[in-house]
Amino acid sequence: MDISAEIQQQYYKRIHSYLLNYKPGEKRWKIDNCMDGAKKRKLTVAYIMNHVRVCGGVKIIFEHTQRLVERGHDVYIVSHAARPDWFDLKAEFITVPPQFSRVQYVPEDVDIIVCTVADQLPECFLLSNKPVVMFEQGDTYIFEFEKNPPGKKEYFAKLWSIPVPVFGVSKVLVDTLQRHFGVQGTIIHNALDPNIYYPRAEHSNPSKPAILFVGREDVPFKGIQDVRKALEIVRESGRAFDEVWVTQVKPKSSFEGKLYVDPSQAELGNIYRMCDIYVSGSYYESFSLPPLEAMACGCAVVSTDNEGVLEYAQHGVNCLLGKVGDPGSLAQRIIELIDDQQKREYLVQNGYQTATRFNWNNIMSQWEDYLGAIVQNWETGRYPGLLIKRLPSYLSQQEAARIIQDVVSHMEEEYCLWLFEGEALSDSDVERIRHILSHSLSSIYALQVQYSKDIPEHPVARLENRIFKRHSIVSDVSDLSQSMVIPVQLEGVGDSCFLPDWLRETRLQYSRGDYEGIIVHLKSRYAALSQDDKPVAVKWLALALMEKDRLTDCMDVLSKAMQSFPSYSDLSYLLGRVLLFAGDVKRAEMCFKLAKTSGTAALFKEYFHDIEKICSMYLQ
Repeated sequence: MDISAEIQQQYYKRIHSYLLNYKPGEKRWKIDNCMDGAKKRKLTVAYIMNHVRVCGGVKIIFEHTQRLVERGHDVYIVSHAARPDWFDLKAEFITVPPQFSRVQYVPEDVDIIVCTVADQLPECFLLSNKPVVMFEQGDTYIFEFEKNPPGKKEYFAKLWSIPVPVFGVSKVLVDTLQRHFGVQGTIIHNALDPNIYYPRAEHSNPSKPAILFVGREDVPFKGIQDVRKALEIVRESGRAFDEVWVTQVKPKSSFEGKLYVDPSQAELGNIYRMCDIYVSGSYYESFSLPPLEAMACGCAVVSTDNEGVLEYAQHGVNCLLGKVGDPGSLAQRIIELIDDQQKREYLVQNGYQTATRFNWNNIMSQWEDYLGAIVQNWETGRYPGLLIKRLPSYLSQQEAARIIQDVVSHMEEEYCLWLFEGEALSDSDVERIRHILSHSLSSIYALQVQYSKDIPEHPVARLENRIFKRHSIVSDVSDLSQSMVIPVQLEGVGDSCFLPDWLRETRLQYSRGDYEGIIVHLKSRYAALSQDDKPVAVKWLALALMEKDRLTDCMDVLSKAMQSFPSYSDLSYLLGRVLLFAGDVKRAEMCFKLAKTSGTAALFKEYFHDIEKICSMYLQ
């Protein structure tokens, strides 16, 4: 079995599980007027990246990092991918093993985290204690949202409900995010590197122009087939020209012109300057870079009238526009430019002027200001009132609910945090809680409460509702379905009224050594438990079976449960223990490695604290 691939798949299942249970808050974090009073300061910024392959989106992110470094900021790029060799990066590149979360490798001194794909938001928002922003360049699912099946629509909607500031590269992208997800975005345009994209030394008007198009034929929205059909129509009209195609991967279809596969950035600039007309057939774009690059290098541009290119394209001024999905209209525009050299030169000169507007100095000044303002807001933001109260020990759920309801119905503060005698939080943890509460994401929040004495030498952490908003309706204090988890751990003491009855009874039986009682109790209750409770129940059942030396039954229970809950590392760890007792050392070692690389199962209701450390004892 490929452990790395398996664990990576399990990790993303955990993230998806979190999203399915995420409850959108009452309001999202606004950044309106966040520039007011913001001061320039040196920042430490981490960009999270899914991949670093050659493409326009990755190139823009790399340009961001280059210019932030040049402005005196410290920048990290954190990815599961290896450091690329096609771009001379100035930022520090951190390669994360595939089985680990990228957030775990973000340096402690980082001021702000920039997500570059929306599926990064859950891990960054949930697992980090830094402000997070989303820089979106326009994925296919955003523009083709209605084509997605219902399950994916729900998934994407929950991704975008996570309340972080959002920045998009164009008006059409920001408007589309607003329409589909209700996201209030801010525009930060893309720009060009003037050291690569600059005018040719001499400009000629050949009777046989070179016509260039850029893109992969296997990416339908790029419209490469439409461009090739348009050029076929032009050739059939008797016009002479040379075809030039730049693509990231070698095409499967035949091509008789000049083909450039995955050229370097410097080579791409030279290719633009060798050509006379550039053609784009895109069906949609958020901010179409190649036509702008072509303008900067002296090509007359023909494009479809997709909304993204209209961010800078003006028909008859700096380009000619055809219709989306209409090769004939593109052919007509190309013929106009082949036949009219004066028009071609007019578009080229205006294209130069257009390209100069998208200057990295201006764009990065805006980006730098926004990042600085968000960090400043994070550090100096207004916190809601937080009352800290203590509950008596050994309450029933009903008694606890009555006490909490009475307090939250009459208190002046906005939130109340509940502790038991002997429990305490550090000032830094309270500060972190206040940060999250300031965003008003939920009415109820759960903390990760650690219990060191429940299972000998195996401290466990449980999610418990410990924070309630003023005027909340408090009925079942153990119900986690309406709460949001705050990544703060609390050292718990003794019994807890915040646990569901079945788990509270199981803990009591285990402390008394009534293992047979646990087996009977859990087998009778299991079918009625929620999907969130079932893996925890299996763990306790396995613990009881181990204590009764029923190793075969225990292996059978754990093996079946791991198929249903593959990312719950507690189960693979316990199976390793059972296999070790049974003398199967090789399989036991495999289970310990699986549990260790899966990491602590912090997205489940209960989990072994620091599973990596526990497993390491058996892997020396």
